[in-house]
Amino acid sequence: MSASHLPQVSLEGEGTDTVAVGAFNDSVVLQFVKPVSWVALDANTAKQIGEFIARAGYAVESKDDVTGTKPIIIEQIRQRIVVKVEHLLKSEIVNGKLDNAGLTANRCVEIMLKEMT
Repeated sequence: MSASHLPQVSLEGEGTDTVAVGAFNDSVVLQFVKPVSWVALDANTAKQIGEFIARAGYAVESKDDVTGTKPIIIEQIRQRIVVKVEHLLKSEIVNGKLDNAGLTANRCVEIMLKEMT
């Protein structure tokens, strides 16, 4: 297996300084350039590797390319929130209080996410 096509993440400290992360043959692969017995990561690097792992997992599961700029985990959470808010707002429509639950749900979620990030 070659890591040349997998995204590279630079690591700091002793041991290996690079890991390739990606989808390969229906698996998520982390490929180190040297043997590794342990890994310690700063918070930023851990989030970066986590995002690469999440993207690779999504690519394996869905067979889709996930090279977009939005973080995949945030986008999945966003979609779940939109669905929940939309269901809530649809119940308000039934009561005659709203007329476009989908649009309103998207606006509500975007506002919430801006506050959270």
